[in-house]
Amino acid sequence: MRFLIAKEFFKNIPKEKIEQVKNRIEYFYSEINEHKKTIFEAPKGFWVKKLRKNLYEFRVNSGDRILFEFREISRLGYGKKELVLLSYDKHDIVIKKGDRKDRKNLELEDFEIEKTGEIFENVEITEEEVEKIYKRISSKIMYEITSDSDLKELIENEDEYSYFYLNDQQYEILNDEEFPLFLKGSAGSGKTTVAIRKAMELEEYQEEKVGYITFTRSLKEKAYEMYRKFRNSEDEKMVEFYSLEELYEKELNKKPTGVKIFDKFIYEYNPRLPKGIEELELYQEIRGIIKGSMSSKGKGNWERDLNNAMIPKEDYLSLNKKYTIYDSKKRDEIYEFAKVYQNWLEDNNYFDENDLAREVILKKEPKFDYIICDEVQDLTEIEIYMLTKLVKNREYVFLAGDIHQIINPTYFSFSRVRSLFYKDNYVEKALSKNYRSQKKIVDLANQLTKLRAEYIGKLGEDYKEISILEEKDIFIDKIDYDFLKKLEENTTIVLVPTDETKNKLRKKIPEIENKILTVQDIKGLEFDSV
Repeated sequence: MRFLIAKEFFKNIPKEKIEQVKNRIEYFYSEINEHKKTIFEAPKGFWVKKLRKNLYEFRVNSGDRILFEFREISRLGYGKKELVLLSYDKHDIVIKKGDRKDRKNLELEDFEIEKTGEIFENVEITEEEVEKIYKRISSKIMYEITSDSDLKELIENEDEYSYFYLNDQQYEILNDEEFPLFLKGSAGSGKTTVAIRKAMELEEYQEEKVGYITFTRSLKEKAYEMYRKFRNSEDEKMVEFYSLEELYEKELNKKPTGVKIFDKFIYEYNPRLPKGIEELELYQEIRGIIKGSMSSKGKGNWERDLNNAMIPKEDYLSLNKKYTIYDSKKRDEIYEFAKVYQNWLEDNNYFDENDLAREVILKKEPKFDYIICDEVQDLTEIEIYMLTKLVKNREYVFLAGDIHQIINPTYFSFSRVRSLFYKDNYVEKALSKNYRSQKKIVDLANQLTKLRAEYIGKLGEDYKEISILEEKDIFIDKIDYDFLKKLEENTTIVLVPTDETKNKLRKKIPEIENKILTVQDIKGLEFDSV
């Protein structure tokens, strides 16, 4: 039997009692699992009690209890019912003998307890009290325990890599064996968890080499740690993990440049900028369209000539407004500027991601049997096309991403990816449950998506997220500089929309300048408070 553990379980355990609770759960697990006992055959000291239909408790000490239930999980590898640890409670259900006056006895249908024991403290509690406690318990499963070592490590460390259990939606996707597979999902929906499980599943065959690619190094390291922790250590490692930067360094021994080199070009070369366009927007147009697009002659194909660093000018000018918002006159200015920038890059021996992606494609050396790519929304089209050239059979790709998380200028669109694989009978799935953000934040994000569709236009990929976490309040307030100064002493960061705002605020509050960051700055990072 597996032990499944609800997300909020550990948050209610005082630090001074962690060791005691850990030992108690380990002992309970071993008695039930290793000795093949039913819960009511557990040793007398647990005093297992049924409180209501499918709600039980066992004793930690004289005052504290662990509540659990049995959950039916109809999937391969699980028993008919699995035990779910719901909550650690201190004196919530246990009512002291002196507090029983005027309380109605709780009717416990089919009440069972270990035959050699007696009802613990002759406790009498009301149905209302049990219902009140049960309602506040979060039964959303986040951890899966299949061995004593799993349990011990989870309780001692309780870190983010213990997020291992798949909900039914995720499990269905994992068991879809068709490729190409496109997985859409919001932040916190479990895309990375599904991708890691898919990589481990492929590794079990011990035949095919899998490339696991991420846009950022931080997500690559997180994914690798999850893989390392949960894979079968006896199997040969068949999965190689790379951020895009690391992939380019391995394949070409070259490191890609980014927006900082573009800023350097602006500062050192001092070129004439197209009027009415901010520098970041200009970089976005060059990276995502002029150098990153794969279309030819302004059409929705993937037939661009890769011998040139940029798409032809006539192709750029013929693009419709679905791909670029600028009129033909402005596009002409932007393209001429891009030519100057590209010449500067080449003269200074700089290469951006698109340049290196072209080189990898032109090498024509497939490396993997399967490729799994997380954060695909941050890749340009030419980088996505590169992935199909790194795999021996272009069908064997798994792409996971979220259009709502597009931080870097790519003009990513799942509809464009579909057009690349339209002959390959691709499978497209979506994860809608958000396990990271509480309800009001998710509602706000959904409303912003709706407003964008109404006033700017649909991306063609919009979907509503569903929050799993409990509600908490959201506050919108004016800037309080005195409050912000106090952030110097804690781990909070201040998130701002643009570099201009960041620079102004840093001058205003130099005490916390290193904590004032843009969305681009924090890509792939996590903080205690934002």
